[in-house]
Amino acid sequence: MEKPQTFFDRLLEVPLFQGIGRGEFMEIAGNVKLAFHKVKNTSVIVCEDELCRSLVFVLNGSFCTEHVSDDRAFSLMEWGSGPAVVQPENLFGLRTRYASTVRAVGDVHLLEIDKHAVTEILARFDIFRINFLNLVSSQAQYSRRRLWKSQPERIEGRFAQFVADRSARPAGHKALHINMVRLADELCVTRLTVSKMLRKLEEKGLLQVGRQRIDIPMFERLLQEISTVG
Repeated sequence: MEKPQTFFDRLLEVPLFQGIGRGEFMEIAGNVKLAFHKVKNTSVIVCEDELCRSLVFVLNGSFCTEHVSDDRAFSLMEWGSGPAVVQPENLFGLRTRYASTVRAVGDVHLLEIDKHAVTEILARFDIFRINFLNLVSSQAQYSRRRLWKSQPERIEGRFAQFVADRSARPAGHKALHINMVRLADELCVTRLTVSKMLRKLEEKGLLQVGRQRIDIPMFERLLQEISTVG
């Protein structure tokens, strides 16, 4: 367990707690149940289609999120690290189930606040409420904007957009599990065109191609290279 000051400072890096003072946080902690716990490597933090009954915060450690297509034909894995909040948009709304599975990478420290307690905090603390609204609104605006982006002419750009549209953020380590025929269909090109494109990017050190797996160590580097080339 971290020292109190270090732990509190770390907590304030989570978007929903930014701007909240120590006194306000102690008031929250005194009125609602905050569950702190630790999970080990590969443990499931949240599971796809599981009912979202609480807000889950990754305070320390790394995690891997797996997004799977509706037909289960391909998936995208992306890695992140705390502090972060896990899929807060699924706590309320028409579908209150997790959209993706999240697993721990190494030891991970979590904070969990059940839905009833979150409702109380939203009602009583203006800063937390504004942070929550800003976070969910930003995600909705970003998703809407993506739908209206023009399809890039170059195959490299289309591939990058395909990955970005299925990612939680346009940076970090990604791994796309897909066969070349399906990827070619998704990008509206031939399989040979896809193979040439991936080989070119691999030669530049931007990704590695394996058996039905495309590993992208730093997605932001790939985006930068594509934007530079045009």
